[in-house]
Amino acid sequence: MSVLKRSHVRQLNPDIVQQRIIKLQEAFGADAVNSILSSAPELLDRKSERMVEYFRGLSQLLGAGDAFALEVVVRCPDLLGHRPEMVQMRLQNMAKVLQVDHAALLRLIKKSPTVLKLNAAKVQQHVEFLAELGGLSPQQVYKAYVNWPVLMTISVPLLKARFAALARLLAASPEHMKKICRVFPNLLGRDPSQLDANLSLLAQQLGLPKERIVAFARNEPGLLSWNVSTLLSRIMATRSVLRLPPELALSLLAFNRPLLNRPELLPQKLQALQRVLGVTEEELYPLVHGYMTLLRFDTDSVEAKMACAGSLARLSERWSNDWSSLSVLSKVRTIQAGWSCHWRLVYLLQSGQAHSVSLLTALRISHQKFLTAFPDYLLWLHRYNQAVQPPGITILSQLPAQSANAAVPHLTGPDCFPSILFDFLVQTQQQVPWAFSLRELLLSYNNTVLLLREKFCAAYPGFEQWEQSMKSL
Repeated sequence: MSVLKRSHVRQLNPDIVQQRIIKLQEAFGADAVNSILSSAPELLDRKSERMVEYFRGLSQLLGAGDAFALEVVVRCPDLLGHRPEMVQMRLQNMAKVLQVDHAALLRLIKKSPTVLKLNAAKVQQHVEFLAELGGLSPQQVYKAYVNWPVLMTISVPLLKARFAALARLLAASPEHMKKICRVFPNLLGRDPSQLDANLSLLAQQLGLPKERIVAFARNEPGLLSWNVSTLLSRIMATRSVLRLPPELALSLLAFNRPLLNRPELLPQKLQALQRVLGVTEEELYPLVHGYMTLLRFDTDSVEAKMACAGSLARLSERWSNDWSSLSVLSKVRTIQAGWSCHWRLVYLLQSGQAHSVSLLTALRISHQKFLTAFPDYLLWLHRYNQAVQPPGITILSQLPAQSANAAVPHLTGPDCFPSILFDFLVQTQQQVPWAFSLRELLLSYNNTVLLLREKFCAAYPGFEQWEQSMKSL
């Protein structure tokens, strides 16, 4: 075993060392013991019986099985020298400070077993400092630890020094730094001098003043988390595909960072936009430069929105005329409109009010203005959601098959409109809490529903029990 060659181990009695290794191998297996002792040969100073005893206590304390506990000690061998009672006190303190349950702590331990060695007072100081920096709740600090485990191992004095250095580097105001620390606390785990070097390299490679790059990073601090080579290659690829002038590229990308996530999809998106907008290639690029958010939509969504709006327009004489003379800019507005705005078109057609408003106005005006003009829309939405089952209500069944197939998943089903939340409030005679506006409660859709549900369950602990009782009827 390679550990026997360590100078520290050679000073110990060979017979005692051999006996301890054999007993550890019997308890944990040869591979695990080799890994443990390679990282922490000083453990051979301890009695093997005591280390096995501590391991059993740790496994029982974690309550996730011996395999999980063994993974923990292989990654953090020092724990074999920590009494389970001390580890238990640390766990209880972390649960209290972070306001999470045991299952959540296990997720954190799986990410970073070294948290089991942290002093209770230092953990509390660490959490309070991060909470103060970014205005975070204890649960949000916990999520930051899970996403960036190294953050928990950095001392508070070093965090303070890095916070000050990052603020100087980005020339960021206190308010701006608070936002950065709330969304990207992982930046406090990075060496500021390395971040500075990365910004200098970007400025050099992109041929722009460093001040421009710093402003870019200040607006999109998440980009500082990226490997600088990856970031640079994606910026260059995106700039090339979109034919962006160098002086314009950084400004536009600063407000459209998601485009850098998958630059390989851009050619396909450009082709789809050119097709649905009916423009030439020469006309397309200036249009895209002016409305970069068009590229955030996937190809299927762009085509489905246009097909759905066009099919619904043909069911109204006024809208049919609107559609036949639709300008390119109006088509852009149609694509930018959310699917919730297409529900308005279904509502106006079904209620016989399509003649009272133009197609584009119906898609583009704010929810507040639409509700002022059509006060019964919210109640219709609630009934609509209860009634629709693919292929949908009468109006949707009048759409051509291709349009219906593309649009129905966005306009029907449990994710399009969370009416069950509204049912709960009505049947239990609850008031909408201040955290939810009626618009937020009734008009959330697609991937925002899950976020809303978390907030709703936190505000109304009785909801999930009520939901189960409704399912059992």
